[in-house]
Amino acid sequence: MKKFLMVLFLAGLLPAAIAAAESEASFSGSGRAILGISPDTKEITVIALTADDSAIQVEGCTVTELPSGEVTKLTATGNTIILKGAITELDCSDNRLTSLDVQGLSALDKLYCYNNRLTSLDMHGLTALRELSCSFNQLVSLNVQDSAGLEKLFCAENQLTAFDMRGLTVLQELNCSDNRLTSLDAHDSTFLRFLLCKSNQLTSLNVQGLTALVYLNCRSNRLTSLNVQGLTSLRALSCSENRLTALNIQETPALQKLSCYGNQLKVKALIRIFNSLRGTDLKKENAGEVLVQSEMDNSHEGNITDFSSSAELKTAFEAAKAKNWIFYKRDTNGNDKKI
Repeated sequence: MKKFLMVLFLAGLLPAAIAAAESEASFSGSGRAILGISPDTKEITVIALTADDSAIQVEGCTVTELPSGEVTKLTATGNTIILKGAITELDCSDNRLTSLDVQGLSALDKLYCYNNRLTSLDMHGLTALRELSCSFNQLVSLNVQDSAGLEKLFCAENQLTAFDMRGLTVLQELNCSDNRLTSLDAHDSTFLRFLLCKSNQLTSLNVQGLTALVYLNCRSNRLTSLNVQGLTSLRALSCSENRLTALNIQETPALQKLSCYGNQLKVKALIRIFNSLRGTDLKKENAGEVLVQSEMDNSHEGNITDFSSSAELKTAFEAAKAKNWIFYKRDTNGNDKKI
């Protein structure tokens, strides 16, 4: 069983012994996390796990030890609480933390620090990290380049203006919604299955080559174009409330749910969409669904709403319904009703 490194205050300790102890600490992944405590919240709740279930040492608190894997309330005696040990998982969410330093936790596999007051989060050296949830903070930047093994990343509801996804080649789930991003390039993340980037300021979104992508939500952005060609696994696409004048879904054979209201899709664009909807594999009990228009004021509907305004459009609409697609519009109360 690995042991936490004990700082020895023995007179005459040889430098070689110190070096050996430091080497052992590095090998075991031992390190520390420093939690900045809000003046109005001295009591926090944390969960921390170690690889061997050994206890975590605590400083700046009324207790000196934290059991591995147990939900524990800690009462701070000052402005910081320090956790020491070979921590592999840490959950310090919902604590109003003002800062968090986890650079020393080289063995950290999962970090949950959502719903705090963090303005920065330094991820350097966290090479073992696979899951990060830091949503609902005040982060203005986030650098995860050292964490190339990330599989799940949730950083929604922050103040991010840019996010670099290069090198995140094994990422499977990303939620970066409700930030201030103007562009997002996800093409390196070829294992990505779920991408939520709604309610940003995106004018550019690159999802090319993401053949594993099942769900894409880029609603409420500023996109004038969206290329989803070749997304052969895509089942659900929400691109409503953008500035799209066209949408090519011909190479999305798995698509079953489409939300595209609040754009600038006119007659020719809708004809192309309706004609591209596939019905071959759609069983009656699993009909396809299209939310194509909205009557709500904040949706700024620019799509054509009268499908009988063109004979060709009416024919394409009826043909799509015959292929077992159900069309909806959102009324002024936010309820979806069949067209």
